[in-house]
Amino acid sequence: MEYTKVKLEKMLIAGKQISTTFANDKCFEEVPALWNNFFQEGIFQSIQKKTDFKPLGVYFNVGLNGEQAFDFVTGCKVSENANPELDAIEIPASNYAKFSFGAPTPENINKAWETIAGLDLDKNTGFDFEEYNMNAEDETKSTFDCYVSVK
Repeated sequence: MEYTKVKLEKMLIAGKQISTTFANDKCFEEVPALWNNFFQEGIFQSIQKKTDFKPLGVYFNVGLNGEQAFDFVTGCKVSENANPELDAIEIPASNYAKFSFGAPTPENINKAWETIAGLDLDKNTGFDFEEYNMNAEDETKSTFDCYVSVK
């Protein structure tokens, strides 16, 4: 699978955070529910000081509270967290392997991460994330990129 190696500067993300796990497939219920909440309750629209309008799904603290546990945030890049009711995380500058995919359906997203997990990457512990390139005029033209922190 092809990818591009990129260096990204630090980013501040504002959104909603959960702690979840792969155990008993719990994350496959909780993460989609968080995304639904993010859009249906107007959280995406309410985020102030966005630096762009691309929603992000950020994975971090993977395995710290148990081998299958991780934290997940749905959010957006912001210049500052002007929404005190939201969670904020800072992603430090890092190198990433960037993978690009087509339509951001749940099936495609899961398949993308399964494929990436099987690759021999020189991974760095840190933050991995999905960035959604939404096409408001034609959803079929929306795409997503997966960024995996590498050394």
